[in-house]
Amino acid sequence: MGKGRSFEVRRRSNQEKEIGVETINENSAMYLIAHIGHTQNNDEHICWWRPESKGYTICIDKAGRYSEDEAQRICVTGTCVAVPVAIAEELARSTPYYRRSDGTLAKLYDGDNHRPVPNDRRAWDILLGRRLGGCARPEKPTPIGAKARAIYLPSNFKG
Repeated sequence: MGKGRSFEVRRRSNQEKEIGVETINENSAMYLIAHIGHTQNNDEHICWWRPESKGYTICIDKAGRYSEDEAQRICVTGTCVAVPVAIAEELARSTPYYRRSDGTLAKLYDGDNHRPVPNDRRAWDILLGRRLGGCARPEKPTPIGAKARAIYLPSNFKG
């Protein structure tokens, strides 16, 4: 049995969910691959590799799950970082909306509900701090900053 690895992220504000201490068995851990190269400073959400390395998505539920070996093979350049699924799940937000000019809300993305991770400095600090070791040194991400327009409603909101 492999060594467990612990990680902890503390709450930054009352609105953010605390990411507790969790132990991951490194032999059975699954990873998501965040693509730094496809997440630019005008993107509201982090881009993830889809299953079988076939495209990209902003939704962690639609992202591929990769073993440690697969993740290390993918992350040979600095354009990608592999992070434990549990970390991405804790950072994910509800389906994003935006405010239309008439004051009503509309989904930021078409289709089903999505659980994206915001492209902000806090998320990148956590993802880079918890990335899988043994991969190439990542490029510097470009968070969106103050330009973000996403509005996240509580999951129990009935509009």
